[in-house]
Amino acid sequence: QSSVAAFPTPARYTPAMEAILEFEKSARWPDDLRAIQKMKLAFFERAASVLMTKSPGLSARVVVGDTLAESGIKDEARLELVLAEGWAFCLRIWHDREATVLDRILDQAAQVPKALMKQAYTPEKRKECDAAQDARQLYTRRFIHAPRHHRAITALGHRYPSFTGTVRLVKRWVACHWLLKTHVSEEAIEIVCASIFLRRTMPQGVVDQ
Repeated sequence: QSSVAAFPTPARYTPAMEAILEFEKSARWPDDLRAIQKMKLAFFERAASVLMTKSPGLSARVVVGDTLAESGIKDEARLELVLAEGWAFCLRIWHDREATVLDRILDQAAQVPKALMKQAYTPEKRKECDAAQDARQLYTRRFIHAPRHHRAITALGHRYPSFTGTVRLVKRWVACHWLLKTHVSEEAIEIVCASIFLRRTMPQGVVDQ
């Protein structure tokens, strides 16, 4: 019996752990951003079906963000898994070709002289460029900065045994004041805690800088 089902419905919320899937290089991926997002959805649908068949008690659900229907180029699709043991995961697909296509759109917009911007770009074209810029920022934050931050925090956890417990305690304190997620991100708390631990070992001049 699933440990999740043993709890009443209001108590079944489980924070999902973020995970990123990275595939090998392949020329079968399309260059169209909307087609890339649809391929991710198709993969998630297939993976969810197979996982629920192979793993009894596992729950899989494909989730699509609101912005996917608006622009179709942002990475908003994800696969949410809840294991029979109660662990929850949120899976996303990292395809590096997305950054190349987005940069191409933004570079073309940057090369247009400001004097010709109004003539060269219709409202629909400017909307596409704005959507590409938002998608590029999301891509950088989700697939570049977030994994780099996770690796650095994990390394500190191995280096300082008490670091993990400290971060959890601070997050719990902040969450009790209704500040976590809405005003203070988990990454910011981890960086603040890391600065305290690193201050002990770094030279005074480096700390002051």
